[in-house]
Amino acid sequence: MPLRCDILTLRDIPVVACKAHSIPNGIKPAFATIKAKLSRLEKRQIFGLTYHAEADPEFFAAVEIFNRRDAARFDLPKIVIPGGRYARALLPAGPVTPTRIAKAFRDMRERYIFDHWRPTIEFYRGSRRPHIYLPIREE
Repeated sequence: MPLRCDILTLRDIPVVACKAHSIPNGIKPAFATIKAKLSRLEKRQIFGLTYHAEADPEFFAAVEIFNRRDAARFDLPKIVIPGGRYARALLPAGPVTPTRIAKAFRDMRERYIFDHWRPTIEFYRGSRRPHIYLPIREE
């Protein structure tokens, strides 16, 4: 059964990011680095970003920032998640693994024109099931 997707336009989102040393083994340590910099009470938007424009994909764990002082507190590189049109789906129930996330993105790429110059996005909103965003081009 195909994933149910919505099409939406995202704004640019400033974040600080930690690059994974490898995919998939470096993903958990990258998220751990981000989470270690957050206080227990902070409610922040956390993202997983995969850039596909190069021969080898690059993964970054990222957290939304609000201003320059906020960015400096994290002591991580600042980047911007580029806005534009995205197809969005909720990852189906089950374990959240790189393999399942990659399969969901493959399924979405069969239905939409993938814009490989922008990252795919995993958005963790406090639940264990991320929303996934595939950047799409106009048809």
